Amino acid sequence: MPTHVELCRLAEFFDPYGRAMANLRKGEIVMARKGKQITIAVLMGAALAASASVSGSAYAQSHHSIAYAKATKSSSTVTFPLTVTDEAGNKVTISHRPVRIASVTEGTDEILSALVPIKDLVLVTTYGKQPAYSFVASKLKGIRGISSATAEGIIAARPDLVFLASYTTPGVVNQIRQAGIPVYELTDFNSISQIEQNILNVGLVVGKEPKARGIVAGMKQRLRLIAKAATSGRKPTVMYYASPNYVAGKNTTMNSVILAAGGRNAAAAVNGWQPETAEAVVKQNPQILLFSQSDAKIAEAMLHSPKYSTVAAIKDHRVFLLPDRDTGTVSQYIVDSVATVAKDIGTLKK
Repeated sequence: MPTHVELCRLAEFFDPYGRAMANLRKGEIVMARKGKQITIAVLMGAALAASASVSGSAYAQSHHSIAYAKATKSSSTVTFPLTVTDEAGNKVTISHRPVRIASVTEGTDEILSALVPIKDLVLVTTYGKQPAYSFVASKLKGIRGISSATAEGIIAARPDLVFLASYTTPGVVNQIRQAGIPVYELTDFNSISQIEQNILNVGLVVGKEPKARGIVAGMKQRLRLIAKAATSGRKPTVMYYASPNYVAGKNTTMNSVILAAGGRNAAAAVNGWQPETAEAVVKQNPQILLFSQSDAKIAEAMLHSPKYSTVAAIKDHRVFLLPDRDTGTVSQYIVDSVATVAKDIGTLKK
């Protein structure tokens, strides 16, 4: 069963365990077993200087063209009033460019912080304000944080636009709409291409479409560079493991990260996040094992357990811990997660 924090983030993102990477790899932890002793080394330094695009990678092969939110106006320059269809299929009309925005998902905390002036954000998530979980915590100081989506808490911020995820309690969404406040719901967070689409859609809704296009273009460029650096003909098998015994299968953010980083997901036969037995992990025999930092005890237990002693990643000391914020981002920072995993994969290719 996921930890409390992971359950909260599951309600936040659908994919609780996928987190991204900062431009500096602050606190990547590599665990290696020497006999019966485990050494945990904290590596400091720059991440891959150019994190990059996907051409030639598995992600490039599966990447689909990005669709914008459907708008009644088709010009490249957004004008208001604007009517769009959000990702949940609801029509949303925004009378003017929003200047009091409530972000009730950590993903939109990070996306909006790159699109609009910080003064335009009147509400963000409490996770977005915590450096352990957010890349933009320093930007969000002084902005009110909310830990759960309640109509009263959101309306009290007097927003002129609210960003929510589609799993939010329908009654809460209805109350906000009945108060005359536009609500835009996001639904998809399970791949890099879906995250890119979210950025473009959010950019359109807040009147910052060109800026959103620039962010996505930058992501693609960095992904291309990562893919180019990763092309060696070898695609090691990689498994992302989360407490107590979950693996990231296909249709998860981490699956997309592994593919873009030049690896093959050892748990690709699994759909979504599913519990996995020790026997299955041994059979899948990943060459690299990834964990979040909060799962360090799980990783340590696996390193000591005779049940996993034949797994290649355990035998070869290629078990890596990723900072918690690096495994949960569903914003532009997902590319930094790809850079981190590509670097970890690179240890096998040397």
